[in-house]
Amino acid sequence: MISIYVVLAVTLLFGVKVRIKGWDDGFLTLGNTKMLQGFCAVLIIFHHISQVLSDSKVLSPFNEYGVLFVGIFFFCSGYGLIKSFKTKDNYMQGFIGRRFPSVLVPFYITSLIYLAVILPFNPMPSLLQTIFLFTGVQLINPHAWYIVAIVIFYIAFYFIFKYIKNEIIAFVSMAIFLVCYIVFGIILRHGQWWLQGEWWYNTCFLFYIGMLTARFEKGLISLVKKYYVVILPIVTVVFVVMYRISNYTIKEFSYYAQTETASGYPETLICFFTQLPAVILFVAAVFILCMKITFSNIILRFLSKISLEIYLIHHLFMLLYKSDMFMNITNDLLYVTLVIISSVASAFLLHLIDKPIIRLITPKGGKTSGKATLC
Repeated sequence: MISIYVVLAVTLLFGVKVRIKGWDDGFLTLGNTKMLQGFCAVLIIFHHISQVLSDSKVLSPFNEYGVLFVGIFFFCSGYGLIKSFKTKDNYMQGFIGRRFPSVLVPFYITSLIYLAVILPFNPMPSLLQTIFLFTGVQLINPHAWYIVAIVIFYIAFYFIFKYIKNEIIAFVSMAIFLVCYIVFGIILRHGQWWLQGEWWYNTCFLFYIGMLTARFEKGLISLVKKYYVVILPIVTVVFVVMYRISNYTIKEFSYYAQTETASGYPETLICFFTQLPAVILFVAAVFILCMKITFSNIILRFLSKISLEIYLIHHLFMLLYKSDMFMNITNDLLYVTLVIISSVASAFLLHLIDKPIIRLITPKGGKTSGKATLC
């Protein structure tokens, strides 16, 4: 199983460029951030696998890392929206028509696949429940929550930045919306419907951090460059400290503290307010590091094109390869290998299907901004 870490290291570090002097001024370009997200999509698979293989000591670290990788996706999405809003003429015109197909087409195609594969092995649901499962009102793929969340944020961004002309008020309004979203998620607690689970909200504020970064990009980058040798180690050390505090509070108090006699809200808030700073610091450390180190190679470029499909399809293979009805693999290394290979291969095929459909239904003259990412 140690070989997994070797493969991951090679995937990330092959062709890496380190700048002792000078900077990678394109570290936040779409191409670079998509490659980073492609790699994070694979790491999220390991995070979910580690939850299945809970006895594996080799994979156990990934059980706690998933929240950090999702933070990367939300940050990139928020950053990309404001960057485009500030640099592209009439960006809000046709925004819904450009943005929605890029995430909803893969979402619905994979939902159909899940329905076709999983339902025959389970009790037949009612017509209403089948409609709920296909439309996403109830998720047949639990990891597809991200798609629902990002669509909600797109809608909020569209109405706020299209109709509020004062930039300060628009940014404040977006912050208020996200705070309300988080509060609503906390109130709903855990369950099978939208926003019921801490994963729906514990990293979503990175979306706003990405927006702010794009808005104040020039000043922030100038500041980091000036004090780079001080800022990078401080951010890294504080992240490690906050991450350990976060892990302690989650184990000590738990997001699942609600019971029949206790609301669990104080415990949830303690977990949230220690975890969110850790995620923010992690994302900051990653992109500060990327100012000096460029991760780019043919593998990362390939993953960047299919990261959304990888994210959406991998849960299916995690189920199939641990199913008595299909193939119950008991060897951990074989299980991990087959899940990864099957997910990447299927994601590539899905991408070939998604791409022409997205082009067909996207309004003419509208350009998507990189469908095959999670942002």
